[in-house]
Amino acid sequence: MEYVDNSFDSAELFYDRNRGRYKVSIDIDIYIEEINGERGVRVVDNCNGMSFEMLKRLISNIGDSTKRSSRFTNGQFGFGIHAFRAAAEHIRFRSRDLADGPVRELTMDKNNTNFTVTEAPTDSMKKGTGTSVEVWGFDRAWRIGLNAKDIADEISFHFDRLLDRKRLKVRIHERGQEHIVSQFDYAKMKGIKIFEDFPVGKGICQVRMVVSYKTGTHGAYFISNGRRVNQLTDVDSFMKKSKGKQGVWGHPCLIGYISVDNICDPVITRDDFRRTAKRQELYRLIHEKIEPRIHAALKKENDKKRVKALSRLEDVIAKCFTSAVRKDKQRDRDKMTYVDQMEKLKKEEEIKEKKAHIMDLEELPERDVKDDDKKTDEKKEKKKKRPRKDGEITIGDDGEGNGFQIQFVDKIVGPDNKARRAHLVGNMVQINVSHTDFVNRVRYTSDGRHPLVTERLCAYLANVASAAFKSNVILRSPEGLDKYRESHSRLFKELLNITMNLESSLRLKLGLMQKRVSGQPAAKKRKH
Repeated sequence: MEYVDNSFDSAELFYDRNRGRYKVSIDIDIYIEEINGERGVRVVDNCNGMSFEMLKRLISNIGDSTKRSSRFTNGQFGFGIHAFRAAAEHIRFRSRDLADGPVRELTMDKNNTNFTVTEAPTDSMKKGTGTSVEVWGFDRAWRIGLNAKDIADEISFHFDRLLDRKRLKVRIHERGQEHIVSQFDYAKMKGIKIFEDFPVGKGICQVRMVVSYKTGTHGAYFISNGRRVNQLTDVDSFMKKSKGKQGVWGHPCLIGYISVDNICDPVITRDDFRRTAKRQELYRLIHEKIEPRIHAALKKENDKKRVKALSRLEDVIAKCFTSAVRKDKQRDRDKMTYVDQMEKLKKEEEIKEKKAHIMDLEELPERDVKDDDKKTDEKKEKKKKRPRKDGEITIGDDGEGNGFQIQFVDKIVGPDNKARRAHLVGNMVQINVSHTDFVNRVRYTSDGRHPLVTERLCAYLANVASAAFKSNVILRSPEGLDKYRESHSRLFKELLNITMNLESSLRLKLGLMQKRVSGQPAAKKRKH
């Protein structure tokens, strides 16, 4: 990008700031091609070109630059000529500073310190003034990015705000195809737009931020004179004063830029701004005027994504809940205590594991399809619905045999207009994610988008789901609370039993649930 940057710097001499356009047509062309038998890149512009003295100055005055006095150019430090050494073996400059003048050439090698400026063939460059920079012999790691798309992305990344200038064309040529590099249009993005201009000293700070409905790759960054300075989160002096920190400025849905032309100048490393009173005032205004608006927009978007992320847990929790209710009914039917049932289930699980181990060691016999069909018919016969008692809630009331369902909702309000933690509607337990108790018990990832499924959250879900279920059963039962008249502790025990059962099941699914809310695919089951 250093040599593309040089072309933009050279073009500044032709830019009319009052009219917002170049005085002449400016062409910057990047060719991805073979150079001396190796894959390389050639950057060509039709700007002023360099004289013999300027080319000599490149190799004799390291750390010095003729652009140092300019506020509108980037290459002010004189080290850019040697940037190729970090990625490639060779570089060649060809330049013409007079329309009918000679073409001068300077070739440099990474491992050679002797350079001379020579005269090149006239037809080695297009007619007119301009400069050509060829780089080849790239290291293996750099060759991967030598394609039109990656280079276009890099140009857009660094010079995006320059690309809309009138009479400017930036093109990339590869394998006979031409790609025009265009500016990213934030106005067309879908999302909550925060566009504002405000004065700081004699300059105008331009804020163009979008809280996008989708995550983006551009991020939020500072620009100065049309060029990217740094990501907002990487500018230490800015982040120190921020209240929202990474959660606001580093959010993956925040996309856009803050332009600080004529307000702050970047330091030599372009990762921060020079410390001035204007910088302090700029940061104060951004943190007071813009940060709260972005925070509110992100919260609104995060709330939507959180409910969506939690909805991925619904089927897992529903299965655990259905299982817990089945066990509750089983205990009631078999007159078993909770502890006895747990011991029985533990023994059954141990027997299953032993059988599975034996099946892995032995060759499985051929299965009789007729026997399988017979067993299936017997199971269907057993599952035929018996007459339902008044007020009874049965497993699979939805007619699909799916048991209970779980749904996370934004709001649940009772007849008294007060928020409820959860309630049961038919066979669906709805859980209120905006209730204070839920909010206080759930944590989120640093970007605020994904909930973290913790044991505390599992305990809360088990409590509210079980309470909603049990209270609904009592309300719909003809006996109501009379069932517990003789033994008040019975209700307490039943509620604890189903809660503990559900919580144990949920804790076993912690890993699976975290993958679900993060949008990760579940692991495939092994086939025996």
